[in-house]
Amino acid sequence: MIDKIDANLAGLETLNWLLILWGWFWLIYIFQVKYLNLYGCPR
Repeated sequence: MIDKIDANLAGLETLNWLLILWGWFWLIYIFQVKYLNLYGCPR
C-alpha cells in the first residue's frame, strides 16, 4: 500500500521530469528556429 507521502513524492518527481523534458523541447525548438533563420532557410 502506498501512503500519501510516497504518492506525493512520486507525483512531484514525475512533474519534475515532465518539466525538464518540456524545457529541453523548448530549447531544441528555439535552437532550430535560430539556426534556420540564421541561414535563411524557409520554415
